[in-house]
Amino acid sequence: GVRPRPRPVTEDGGPPAFARSSLDFNQVNMIIYPDRFSRALADAGETELRRTSGYVNDHIGVEVPDLELALDILRQDDVEVLEGISDVASGVRHAYILGPDNMVIELLEIDQP
Repeated sequence: GVRPRPRPVTEDGGPPAFARSSLDFNQVNMIIYPDRFSRALADAGETELRRTSGYVNDHIGVEVPDLELALDILRQDDVEVLEGISDVASGVRHAYILGPDNMVIELLEIDQP
C-alpha cells in the first residue's frame, strides 16, 4: 500500500530548493532527503550512520498481515532481526528489524475485529 507522492515544484514550475522523495503509508508520509546531508556529516568526521534507537526518530512501524511470514521472508534476504516476536498489547504482536541505513523498523501484526 505504499505510494510515492509526486515531487513538489515551486510556483514557477521549477524543482524545490531541497530535492526529496516522499512516500505515503496510508495516513503517514515519509520524506527522504538526498544523501548530501549525510555526506556533510561524513565531511565533519561522522563516517558511519548510527542506529536510530534512542534518537528523535527512534524507529518507524509498519503493519504486516502475518508477522511470522514477514520475518521469514526478511531473514531469507539476510535482514537482521533485532528483537523477535512478542506481545505488546492485547491483539498486537511486534518484532524489530534493522533496515537500510541503520533505521530501526518495528513490524506490527494487529488483530482485526
